[in-house]
Amino acid sequence: MPAHAPGAWLLTGNRAARQGQWTEAIRAYGRALLEDPALARVLSGNLERARRAHRACRDEERRQRGPEACSVVVWGSELAHNAAGRVITLAELHRANGHRVEVLGSLFPAWGRELWPPMRGWNLPLASVLVEQEELFFKQAWRLALEHPVDLLHISKPRLPGIVFGLICQLLWGASVLVDVDDEELAFVAADAPLSVDEQKREQGRLPEPDGLMGRRWTRLAVGLAGRFDGVTVSGEALQARYGGRIVRHGRDGRRFAPVSAAGRAEARRRWGLPPRARVVLFFGTPRRHKGLLETARAVAALPDRLEPLFLVVGRFEDPTLLEELEAALPPDRLRCLGDQPLQRGPDLLALADVVLLLGEGPIAAFQTPAKLGDALGAALPVLVSATPPLAPFLERGAVQLAECSDLAGQLERLLADPAARARQGERARAGFEALISHPVVRPELGRAVEGALAAPQDPGTAVLALLESLAPRLAAPFLSRRLLQLARGLPWRSLLQEPREAELVSVVIPAYGDPAELEGCLSCLRGVPAGARWEAIAVLNDRSPESRHVAERYRRADQRIRLVWPEENLHFALGCNLGFAASRGAQLVFLNNDCRVEPGWLARLLAPLAQAAVAAVQPRLIGRDGRVQCLGVGFAAGHPIGHPLGSGWDPQSAEACRPGAVPAVSGACMAVRARDFATVRGFDATYVNGQEDIDLCLRLLERPPRKHCWLAADVSVVHAEGQAPGRYRHVRWNRRCFAGRWAQGSVMAAVQSAAAEPRVCLLAAGSYPNSS
Repeated sequence: MPAHAPGAWLLTGNRAARQGQWTEAIRAYGRALLEDPALARVLSGNLERARRAHRACRDEERRQRGPEACSVVVWGSELAHNAAGRVITLAELHRANGHRVEVLGSLFPAWGRELWPPMRGWNLPLASVLVEQEELFFKQAWRLALEHPVDLLHISKPRLPGIVFGLICQLLWGASVLVDVDDEELAFVAADAPLSVDEQKREQGRLPEPDGLMGRRWTRLAVGLAGRFDGVTVSGEALQARYGGRIVRHGRDGRRFAPVSAAGRAEARRRWGLPPRARVVLFFGTPRRHKGLLETARAVAALPDRLEPLFLVVGRFEDPTLLEELEAALPPDRLRCLGDQPLQRGPDLLALADVVLLLGEGPIAAFQTPAKLGDALGAALPVLVSATPPLAPFLERGAVQLAECSDLAGQLERLLADPAARARQGERARAGFEALISHPVVRPELGRAVEGALAAPQDPGTAVLALLESLAPRLAAPFLSRRLLQLARGLPWRSLLQEPREAELVSVVIPAYGDPAELEGCLSCLRGVPAGARWEAIAVLNDRSPESRHVAERYRRADQRIRLVWPEENLHFALGCNLGFAASRGAQLVFLNNDCRVEPGWLARLLAPLAQAAVAAVQPRLIGRDGRVQCLGVGFAAGHPIGHPLGSGWDPQSAEACRPGAVPAVSGACMAVRARDFATVRGFDATYVNGQEDIDLCLRLLERPPRKHCWLAADVSVVHAEGQAPGRYRHVRWNRRCFAGRWAQGSVMAAVQSAAAEPRVCLLAAGSYPNSS
């Protein structure tokens, strides 16, 4: 795309949108988001509207034209080595189902700068990005996605680059996304369990820096997010037991891998220069230690000379010492290595073999179905395998034979010396191929996965969007905000306003995220002190960690006044509080952070000022854990629309800190309001991502007569460990910009700034306001 002046991409996108050219509109808005992120608040909304219109057009075209109108992209996070094998399989299956298919992916120099050799010369459209600076990967992937509109993205392997590309395709094109799992990726990074975004933030306070994208921590996070899209496909039962989803085996086209005739074998050996009478034991794949190559070599070395045994290895050795050990284990005339070969040579290479060995052990083999198994079965070759869970269906059908590890040489000798036995096992192999992994069997399973994903595409959830906090920080808040606003539309505010509430009941809404010990302390304190009023507590568990769940469930079982709300994702403060309100029954509300600790009699005294019609909201004295005043309300400086805590740092025993009175706004750490007022203004505004939503609520309440001011209940003290939630201050700039854009002008801001100029508030504010810069 040509260079544009700032703001020009926005105008280009708007012009295309007016003409109904949704693809071009999305490309323009997408380019603008990269080049002019200051406009993200406008651009994210425009992009959402264009995306929905584009998706509707694409859905209609697919209904009219069928599968051929469906644009499928198969993504590979590393296309330089054998990880790309599953990419090839999925792409071929999608093409066989009649879809328009492209392959996109990334290359990391650690594994190579060029495509895996078997992919070269492949007859499908393919594009990739070379990731030399990992902190720039997001921009590279974003630009790649802009050039390739997609209806369905199929991510091969849950690695971070693929998860990010899936998020981008959802944001830009409204794509349906399937994640395919054909290996246990955790085993490759020596990890035992995935890692959730919540766990990562609790451990380190933030997501990792954007480097080591294929490393251990990012891979654990990626695996943890694999189920957050529109569906999962897996290559076998062992992976299905762990990840769920639909089984899509390594399908092969039976027309391409036909049984090998004697004449075909002789001709193939002539072309490759192999002895015509040799008994060839083939390994076809990427040679690695866990795949039993040394055991096979020792067995071949023990075979009698009359069989003219030859161990043929097709695939590039990543570990040169393994090749050296093979060469030491075998005479030179019993080992031949051909390296990586183009995809189209597969059938010719299989024609060289009498027997195929595909052994494996360890945590990788426990979940891995060898990709070349289908090729060998299609060619009607006897295959010896290890007893690993993924191969159980093939063993049960007799399509493969179990390798006799204690006597592998004897087993090979018997099989190689008996052409009739090989032919019988070859027939069973081909029958197993037809029953388990031929295209007519596998394609319908993939088709059902695609249909399900296209039928109900999801917008990206907050857990996946959180990746932007590390990879594209200036885009994180706009897209998180759009997601939260989208979810907020589902709250039935009209009925919530009309439903009856218990006049004598106070609903305490506790949004919980972060350290489970904070939630434990809050609930324990709430139950342990007399409140002076009848209460119920609604804990909104934005953090779905097992530890938080255990704490919450324990208190729920112990006290019927405590109820739990479990969102499907982290709804952050504003929407989490609104969801808690929707579950509440009291006529009065208190929003209480889970890092707060209350004192005896706190609730009755906090609510008392609401008896005055002029009072919109009430807060107690918030005391930090250092014993100093944290906040006595929120004030505003003239010409400065962002509020600041009053009395911060004061001695809580000072006379002014103990004096109740009107304040311009109050803190949401502990805030009392009337339930009817809260419903009337439709609660906290989910535009804000953990900041400014409390002050925004106060100003909206003050717009409605007879409310005139907020109130400091100075006879109530609540200890507040401010900022305990992980990532609490991540979106300050966004929140302040949204707040200032809404309130910088107008009568309400003028009124609260006037109130902030009153002598007492000025005294409270002494030293707390920044200068005008």
